[in-house]
Amino acid sequence: MNSIEYRGEFFLPTTATKYSGRVISNKDDSEITLELFGDKAIEGTKITKDIYQDIEYYHPIILGNTIYPQNLTLFECRWKGTKDIGKDLYQISYRVHVILRHAQFTSKKSLLLNSIRVCIPHIASWYDGWKSHTKIDEINERSESYQSLKVNEELTIQFIDSLTQRTIILGKTQETNYQKYVEFQFPEDQPFETAISDILRFTRLLEFSYGKSVNFKLISAITSNKNSNKSDEQFSNETSTLVYFDNFSYQNNQDVYKDGLHQNNMLFSNWQLDKNTLNSIVIEWYRSNSFNHIYDLYLDSHNWLEGTNAILSNVMYNNRCLNLIQGLEDYHRKLISNSEDEKSKFDTKRTSEFNQNKALVLKFLDGNPDLKKWLNDALKIKLKESSLKERLNWLVESAKPVLSNLLEESNQFSDFPNLARDYRDMLSHGNQQNTFLGDEFNRLFLMSQLLLTVFILRNLGIEDVQISKLIKHKTDLRRTIYEIKIKGHNK
Repeated sequence: MNSIEYRGEFFLPTTATKYSGRVISNKDDSEITLELFGDKAIEGTKITKDIYQDIEYYHPIILGNTIYPQNLTLFECRWKGTKDIGKDLYQISYRVHVILRHAQFTSKKSLLLNSIRVCIPHIASWYDGWKSHTKIDEINERSESYQSLKVNEELTIQFIDSLTQRTIILGKTQETNYQKYVEFQFPEDQPFETAISDILRFTRLLEFSYGKSVNFKLISAITSNKNSNKSDEQFSNETSTLVYFDNFSYQNNQDVYKDGLHQNNMLFSNWQLDKNTLNSIVIEWYRSNSFNHIYDLYLDSHNWLEGTNAILSNVMYNNRCLNLIQGLEDYHRKLISNSEDEKSKFDTKRTSEFNQNKALVLKFLDGNPDLKKWLNDALKIKLKESSLKERLNWLVESAKPVLSNLLEESNQFSDFPNLARDYRDMLSHGNQQNTFLGDEFNRLFLMSQLLLTVFILRNLGIEDVQISKLIKHKTDLRRTIYEIKIKGHNK
């Protein structure tokens, strides 16, 4: 069994009573468990047959003193169960979300970090492109090199190349290891949850590029000594302490150390874009807070629950398509509300279309000037909330330069606004008889996904010519384009 045990005494920050036990960090089961042995729970509740009524199910912090490391902080602990193992002797178990080794934090508020380092799959291929294959030639026993990116005033991301070399088998064989890490640094101490939020936002950007879910492994963090109650001397200096993590939930059984994702499986990376452009994309991704929910709606359309036993049902697929349509509608709403120039153009276009239709109607009344005058005065445009069809028409028209380049036909998206409106109304109002909606609905899904891809790339500051190149470069999007063409010809 691939597991590590930390044996010692465990207690709550608010009490002095300590309980003997062990923490098992089990990689095989992707679970961390605290096991106490005795007749009391961690908060002192006496174990009885009615334990379920009295026990405290949740503890944000449990502290530990073990042989090595000397100091532990168990973060987000939940009661798992109680087992009778002898007379007045029980095993009381708690699930642990994260272990912080070498320091003790007495509360969630005191769990503040200066920086946090993580490992993310394929990050070297994404950030370094073809140069990631030359890193191993730069080895010099042990070294770390850094590239810093200032995202905003509150966050700097550092990309770290860690190279190590060691001699094995009686000095005759050398083993060389290379790993790229990402470190999130803060000018002022940040809560653990804030640091995790920044990491998750970065991995969401990678999900957009990879086209699949991206997990990460917590490696280490630096915290000011003023934040921790106790720390291991060998991991501390006068001002700060280096802590290491045990955690499986953010990794989610994914091999985070693997690298070498093919460039055709990344929408954008240093293979296609220079480093300055890639850095600009990262900065813009963090800056565009108001579009985060749109990004999430899009990313969910790529989540096919790989690596799980879950089966994607027709209902789930249908909802993903609705989410894409919602993302397009919200994108237009945000774009118009954030730009007076775009709002003016959109309102002018709607007014012009109204006046053209009005003129056609009035032309039929040339023989009745009184009625024509009355109708002309009565017909006034009121610019209310735009309809879904109006918004999608605008988006399709705006994206035509890219879509024409990708599809080589100008009319592939001509029916998209009507299709999206009709299926959205049908699914939202429960008017469908079956949950399987056939090829036409699948074509709508693919068109929605492609269109939203274009606008997210635009929102990240990429020009239309480059957007076309990036989309044509990515294998699964080339397949999407092909299917849109085939299904469009067969409609």
